[in-house]
Amino acid sequence: MKNKSLIAMGLAILLAGGSVISSYAAVKSDEVILLNIGKPNMLVSGIETAIDTDTKVTPVLVNNTTLVPIRAIIEAFGGQVSWDSKSKKVTITYNKNKVELWLNNTSAVVNGKKVTTTIAPKEINGRTMVPLKFVSENLGLCVNWEGTTKSISIGSPTDYVASFGSEKINKAEFYIYLSNAKNYLKNYMAQYAGTLTIEENIWDTVINNKTAATLAKEMALDYSKEHAIFLARAKANNTVLTSEELSKIDNSIEQIIMQEGSKEASEKSLKEFYGVSLAEYSQFLKDYELANKNLQAELRNLPISDDEILKAYESNKAGYDKVTVKHILFMADSSKSAEEHETIKKKAEDILHKVNAGEDFASLAKEYSEDPGSKNTGGEYTFGRGEMVKEFEDWSFQAKEGDTGIIKTSYGYHIMKFVKRSTFEDVKESIRTQLINNAADLYIDKLVTESKYVVVKNNSVYESIEVK
Repeated sequence: MKNKSLIAMGLAILLAGGSVISSYAAVKSDEVILLNIGKPNMLVSGIETAIDTDTKVTPVLVNNTTLVPIRAIIEAFGGQVSWDSKSKKVTITYNKNKVELWLNNTSAVVNGKKVTTTIAPKEINGRTMVPLKFVSENLGLCVNWEGTTKSISIGSPTDYVASFGSEKINKAEFYIYLSNAKNYLKNYMAQYAGTLTIEENIWDTVINNKTAATLAKEMALDYSKEHAIFLARAKANNTVLTSEELSKIDNSIEQIIMQEGSKEASEKSLKEFYGVSLAEYSQFLKDYELANKNLQAELRNLPISDDEILKAYESNKAGYDKVTVKHILFMADSSKSAEEHETIKKKAEDILHKVNAGEDFASLAKEYSEDPGSKNTGGEYTFGRGEMVKEFEDWSFQAKEGDTGIIKTSYGYHIMKFVKRSTFEDVKESIRTQLINNAADLYIDKLVTESKYVVVKNNSVYESIEVK
């Protein structure tokens, strides 16, 4: 599926033109509507309900855009839909928001302001089609698309845990981070069980004057806040995932379904483990990857000058000092007799003669070396101080270009060949990465504490979430 269909696609709604569905299930404040491409029914708070009076009307894909019936959906949320056949205009109102669209026209009006849709409403099988993502977001609804199973979930705007500005932290992402926080705290309590009073209900255990349940929710909210901030910045920067990146996520969803044996089993497992649906989990993965992709791009643009890199190098030159050598090992530990040692040493001297005569070191290492960690890579190692046994390290850091020799360590006899010693240019990029990582921590800390990102909890939802 193309990138547009999952990132910037206009999911669309099929308008039941003029028809009235007089009976429908109402959406509870903490649940969602679930639909599937090609199926005539939807789940509203767990109750199966017809999308349209005509069972031939089902959600469909047109040019990578999902089209679904609108009237039953909006009315299930308590909104209203009207159709003006003369002007061919559909008006959708919900929660003090109003969206007006016209058939075959990309112009639209949202709360009195003229805007443009990604796709014009179309008439298909006697029904008017309008873009769902455009409509739902402008009405304040939340839409998740799961490409593998071609399912859609639409959530009520009251179903959010917290917000900052116009951005909402939805329950799905909060539940996923809550699960991670719970796992962390379980491990913490197990590690420090000797210094904590573990309650029968472990979530009543007090850690730093707070119950584990309170800490888990606070941690989940912090994680969710960062997720939401970075996602909002990604969208503002028009960052998108490539088709390859999206395909990788779709494949991971397919793997879950294969491992669990069916879509139904996968839904059950995700609900039990994270408290989310397959569609919600798929959307979370896409949002997470998008947020992370944009964050990494921002971090790469952090101003790290060459002077800063050189200063860091000069202040810790010994720490960045590395050598590359090649060796061929003949094992000879303390269990060998003196006579055996002499025989092995003589063999090493014979091979050293071949090295000095110009024979290929990598070929000799592959044929003779008894070091399984390097014999198939030419006997080569690159390392810093303190990483090898003393004799090996001393020879390597004292040698110069072209040097060869034999040294004795507790492992045996090593035929050595010096390759090179690192220069500033060799380690410059690794130092830059290190400095960026250090700056990244400061950058993120500063970012999440900006006043525009102050989180306001939706207390009725936040307090209703139980940790168990």
